[in-house]
Formats: sequence, structure tokens, C-alpha cells
Amino acid sequence: MEPIESIKIQHLWQLYNARLERSLHLNMRLLETIEGDKVKASFAAVVRYKIFAVVLGVCWNIFLGNLLYVYHTEPFFVVSVVLIMLFGIVAITSYIYQIILIRKLDLSDPVIETQRKLATLQASIIRTLRVQFLQAPLYCVFFITVRMIKNAGPLFWTIEIIVTGIFVWFSIWLFRNVSTLNKDKRWVKTLIKGEGGASIAKAVQFIREIDVFKNEWSEEDMKY
Repeated sequence: MEPIESIKIQHLWQLYNARLERSLHLNMRLLETIEGDKVKASFAAVVRYKIFAVVLGVCWNIFLGNLLYVYHTEPFFVVSVVLIMLFGIVAITSYIYQIILIRKLDLSDPVIETQRKLATLQASIIRTLRVQFLQAPLYCVFFITVRMIKNAGPLFWTIEIIVTGIFVWFSIWLFRNVSTLNKDKRWVKTLIKGEGGASIAKAVQFIREIDVFKNEWSEEDMKY
């Protein structure tokens, strides 16, 4: 009788292990589906925002180009607008690049590959943002006309130099401090949140949860 009982116990144990494995596999699939869909929806919203930003940027540059034609005799305006348009082109191309990166993102890829893509996307977002800060001082001088240069008094130039100097200092400070080295600081996270930072954080958290679940699953397999 003992061999028969032993065989029955082994059979029941195998059935239990098979059911446990199916349960763990189902739970993992549910986690991947539910949380993965949330991440994908978040990135979809980012893509829509960036597409809108690209269209808006193109329209803005066309508008500035028309103004450039009208006020081509004003040197401060011409230099400022040309530089602003160049910054706009950088932003547009960066947004298109980021959209392509998001489209290529596949959460089912190996963890290391997914992390690499997310890091590349985050670096692009931070780089684009920090470069755009450099155009801030241009908005302090674009309105200066030839007539103002001839007729403006010391008070105007004093205020203009002080305000422009503050903007130059602040834009350089932002350019230096908004970087991948400071990406974990709260204020930097806040700045990049709407640009895709929040979606990247969700994706990273999703990958960690899946990785932890798989490790726990492997540990359970080893026990049995």
C-alpha cells in the first residue's frame, strides 16, 4: 500500500505545482496587461501632446518668418527672431525624434533594452528642455527698434541691461542644472513631468514590478 500512497501523493503534488504555476503565470499576465496598458495610455497622451507641439511649432515659425519679412530693417528684431526660429527648429526635430523613440518602445522587450530606450528618451527630453531655456533673453531685446536706440534715455538702458542680464544668468543656470545628473531632483522631475517624465517613471516602475514578480516566481519554482 505504501508505494501506491506515495505515488498518489506525488501525483497530487505535481497537480498542485501545475496549478500554482498556471496561477502565477496568469497573475503575471494580468499584471503585464493592466499595468502595461496604463503605461501605453500614458505614452499615447505624450505622443499626442508632442504632435500638437510640432504642428504649433511649425505654425509659430511660419508666423515669425512673416514678421521677419515685414520688420527686416530692425537689427535687434531680425537677430532675435532668427535665433528664436532656430530654437524652434531644434525643438520640432527633437519632438519628432522623441515620438519615434516612443513608437519603438516595446515593454515586452528584454529589461535592459527597454531601460536603455527609456534612458535615451529621458536624456532627449532633458536636453531639449535645457536648450530651450537659452532663448529666454531674446525676448528681452527683440522689441528694440532703431528709433529706440537713438532716442531712449539712460533709465531705459539701465533697466534693459539689468533685466536682460538677469534673464541671461537665469537661463544659463537652468541650462547647467537641468541635466541627467540632476534628473532625480524634485524640481527637475516637475519640469520634465509634462514632457514625458511621468510616463517614463510609470514605465520604470512597471519594469521593476514585473522583474520582482518574475524573481519571486523563480524562487517559488526552486522551492518546489
